[in-house]
Amino acid sequence: LIPKSTTCCQILSTAKSGINELMKLSKNEPVDCFIALAGGMCRSSKSVCYNSKEKVFSVVNEIDDTEDVLTAKELYTNSNIGKAIDKGAFYQYS
Repeated sequence: LIPKSTTCCQILSTAKSGINELMKLSKNEPVDCFIALAGGMCRSSKSVCYNSKEKVFSVVNEIDDTEDVLTAKELYTNSNIGKAIDKGAFYQYS
């Protein structure tokens, strides 16, 4: 349940198109996003920036200010972002 007061748009919910959309949205400029957890009752906020030269995502986890540098494949293996995209639970704040 995403609160109606939150303006957000859902990242596309298929693996290939979702990752490509995230690449476009965050190319060389951070975008504020979140994973909806527990049916939308909680959020895991992140700042994501895609470096097109190195072909990696820089992901800052807002909860503890840690940073991960991940390839598109690693978004599935080393983070929850890929799974959230597949489940339609990854959003961009706007």
